[in-house]
Amino acid sequence: MSQIVEIKKNKTNYVQIELREYEGHPFVDVREFYDTEDGKRLPTKKGITFTPKVLEQVIDGLVQIQNNFQK
Repeated sequence: MSQIVEIKKNKTNYVQIELREYEGHPFVDVREFYDTEDGKRLPTKKGITFTPKVLEQVIDGLVQIQNNFQK
């Protein structure tokens, strides 16, 4: 079930959106990751995890914000 979308934020940081499962329940995790000097990619504390039930509301909120930028 795991699916990952990665968005490059800058030279060493990424935003990772992951659909994953925990104890049999699906979750969406949006988290910032960074590359270490030795090439490892590690998560930061910056992020949010929520159930897929909330996903549509999160997308709607992002679209509303995006529409404000386009005005």
